[in-house]
Amino acid sequence: MALTFPEWSHSAIYQPGSPRAGAEFVLIFLLMVVGLLLPVKSFFFTQGAEESSYKRSAWVIGFSVVSILAIMIALFAWIRVGALYEIPLSELNSAQQLPPPPPPPTRGTSQ
Repeated sequence: MALTFPEWSHSAIYQPGSPRAGAEFVLIFLLMVVGLLLPVKSFFFTQGAEESSYKRSAWVIGFSVVSILAIMIALFAWIRVGALYEIPLSELNSAQQLPPPPPPPTRGTSQ
């Protein structure tokens, strides 16, 4: 089943199944990668690092990291909560169903 990215993201948000599970796996994986990459500088690049003339403030770095994490958590929650607001298939197809047929005509029994 080959889907384009817009089709896949629409399926992940509005329909249960493998596209939603795949989106959850991708978001969880990205959250774990971000969590692993956060302390890399403090573990490996503390000695011998050159000081640059431009130094980013800790507030800007912290705000950026928190913003990225908040966006990823919001996307994950959006995908998970989307299942609560699904319309059942019977209601979706109700406009396309034909009305019940009229009752058969009754014949007069007077002779």
